[in-house]
Amino acid sequence: MRTCQEVELMNLKMDEYNEIVRRLGREPNDVELGVFSVMWSEHCSYKSSKALLKTLPVTGPAVLQGPGENAGIVDLGDGQNALAFKIESHNHPSYVEPYQGAATGVGGILRDVFTMGARPVAILDSLHFGSPDHNQKNAYLFERVVAGISWYGNCMGVPTVGGETKFDDIYSRNPLVNAFTAGLVKKDRIRRGLASGAGNPVIYVGSKTGRDGIHGATFASDRLDENSDNDRPAVQVGDPFSEKLLLEACLELFETDYVIGIQDMGAAGLTSSSTEMASRSGTGIRMNLDLVPQREENMSAYEIMLSESQERMLLVARKGTEDAVRVIFEKWDLNFAVIGEVIADEELIVMHHGQVAARFPLTALEPPVYQRPVTPRPARIFSLPPESLKSDPLVQFSEMIALSPCLRYAGQVFHKYDFQVGTDTVIGPGADAAVLRIKGSSSAVALNLESQARLCYINPFEGIRAVIAEAVINQACVNAYPLGLTNCLNFGSPEKPEVMWEFSEVIRGMRESCLFFDIPVTGGNVSFYNDFGDSSIHPTPVIGLAGLVQGSIRQAEIVPASIFLAGELCENLAGSVYLRHFHQTPGGDFSIDLEAVKRLQALVLDCHKNGFIHAAHDISDGGIIYSLLEWIALCNGLGIEINDQQAFSSTGVVFSELPGRVLLLVKNEATARFISSAKDQGLPVRRIGSIVKNPVFKINGIDLDLENLLGHYFKASPELRCFTVK
Repeated sequence: MRTCQEVELMNLKMDEYNEIVRRLGREPNDVELGVFSVMWSEHCSYKSSKALLKTLPVTGPAVLQGPGENAGIVDLGDGQNALAFKIESHNHPSYVEPYQGAATGVGGILRDVFTMGARPVAILDSLHFGSPDHNQKNAYLFERVVAGISWYGNCMGVPTVGGETKFDDIYSRNPLVNAFTAGLVKKDRIRRGLASGAGNPVIYVGSKTGRDGIHGATFASDRLDENSDNDRPAVQVGDPFSEKLLLEACLELFETDYVIGIQDMGAAGLTSSSTEMASRSGTGIRMNLDLVPQREENMSAYEIMLSESQERMLLVARKGTEDAVRVIFEKWDLNFAVIGEVIADEELIVMHHGQVAARFPLTALEPPVYQRPVTPRPARIFSLPPESLKSDPLVQFSEMIALSPCLRYAGQVFHKYDFQVGTDTVIGPGADAAVLRIKGSSSAVALNLESQARLCYINPFEGIRAVIAEAVINQACVNAYPLGLTNCLNFGSPEKPEVMWEFSEVIRGMRESCLFFDIPVTGGNVSFYNDFGDSSIHPTPVIGLAGLVQGSIRQAEIVPASIFLAGELCENLAGSVYLRHFHQTPGGDFSIDLEAVKRLQALVLDCHKNGFIHAAHDISDGGIIYSLLEWIALCNGLGIEINDQQAFSSTGVVFSELPGRVLLLVKNEATARFISSAKDQGLPVRRIGSIVKNPVFKINGIDLDLENLLGHYFKASPELRCFTVK
């Protein structure tokens, strides 16, 4: 019998070990225990979240593949094309080894998508770091993460077209690196991770197996602490050039009928790919580890099974096609080996050096599902004395943009990424959502990532409603409506009842919002244990939307015209950069009116359809003046004059970031029709100013120092070489 200490070293609880013994009817050997350890880790098993995730809506008329596969897929409605998309976290590896941690996060999500038969066409990322301005470790982590993402995506020839970068010191010791990929696939070419047909060969393709990444899945399911740098061997090492070859070889293979199923060797490597493929098919797998291509000598069965070396795939082919499959992979200079076969019994049999290294029924591997204790808490409401908000908001805005890294031009990060490779990027980084055309089709897709951690910290139920509302409005701003949603749910330890309550409230709010907007959840990722010692991050659910552009693609055109504000004036500062910067507080209570957001979505889409507007832009981070400044940055010598005392004299209205308001650049000849459309939707609109032909920024007669504001907006952080704009 193993000791409690031995079991805990495998990141298992003693009661879990006892359950393994009960299911097997004996003590597991070291290889078997390693398999159970990684497959029962939070990262692979979803044992603390599965019961709640099952409450989300996952079906819809556009859904071709929902949760349970490597990526979700939605129909693009043109009769032939579909979009595969998924988001994953690589948080802990990016703290311990930021360059490779971020790079292999991108590599893994790319494989998840092309495993489905899709060619990746876009990468987006959601990055959360501690402030880099006065902390060298934060600056180092951020610089290396951006470099790792850039290296892998650029080498693969996949554009990084959007995302978000946010700074808050709650992430100083646990940064979040979430990577999203979307790919195009013909509807009749979709592939899945299956291992059906007894006697069919199990084939290993791609790079050789090494000792990097062993126990990466369990490392991702543990807290960070002062000793986490010692976990560097758990971080994988990537090679995007090998992945590019693997991508092209797999897509060539998918043009044949040789393949039964295929799966990326991601978290838990050969263990997860083999057991998950067989479990989906109700079959088993027998394999011989002596046949696995290895780049290091004397690797044990334990190391081979748990290695997370990158750029590897496991596939099941039709018996008799082995030589034809071999020709394809050897053509692309990739390793190929038949390492086993599918068997009828639902069993995993692993041979090594002529001995049985592991053998057990796959039903025994089914992970436990926990109903973790929850401790509800009230909303975190922080009140401010009214006199603290009476300073001149225009002066405060100038100070805030000068000093807040949250409000710097996102393009300074994206200059490190190639966002135009592939020639399909119509709207790229910095817009409300990225838009990509589809060659040979009249369709185009819109992609965006959104999060609002401070709102979720105050009230997780209303916070996720705000995130989804913002994501929907951002899609409308580029003339798109959502087809499906993926999520990356970043939380602290599920063993903390308050964290589990936050998680359950986010799921409840997500379910309600998705049902309201009729958006199915096609998949996602849960990242627990984002703690450093006893301190947890704010609940940070990241939402990725994939949408279909309605009709023609409309790029924002900033020209002399009237500026309208659609939606109710809002003075609630909850979650705002303003409160974080001036008052070091997340703010007070708030609620989201989803009905009003849906009416706003309909108005913006109607404006696009009828050609009423040149551009639309939601109000979010920084508030309304910052959103206007973002327009000026695109103006090419034009400027903005605002004349609206009510909207621009109140600190609350100026700095509120809650969703529900959109700036619209309305064509002068369409003003009456626009106002009529807004009335039909039951939405208030007001003309607040205009785009003018000279480069000024005037608000109610006050001339803001535009050159100074733009200087801060485009400012590079001296600590961040990656912010240097070439």
